[in-house]
Amino acid sequence: GTQSFRDLTADVEAGARLARHASIRVVGARIKAITAAVGMAGPGDVVLVTQNAQEKRQEIDGCIVPFDDRDYLRASTEDFQLE
Repeated sequence: GTQSFRDLTADVEAGARLARHASIRVVGARIKAITAAVGMAGPGDVVLVTQNAQEKRQEIDGCIVPFDDRDYLRASTEDFQLE
């Protein structure tokens, strides 16, 4: 079945708190969450964005819109210079 946003974030937070020195910030909107995670990342950090491969759309305020996390992740990292 489908898990509610509240339940999903509670599960993720519970698992993340098991890690020592974990910094946890819950951001509801996926676009804002991706942008925030990339902006907070520093040298040696890993940003993991997960999405079901078959999901190329998202429901936002009752409307189904095309959405692919990879597009927003690419846009958020365009200004980074890899060494």
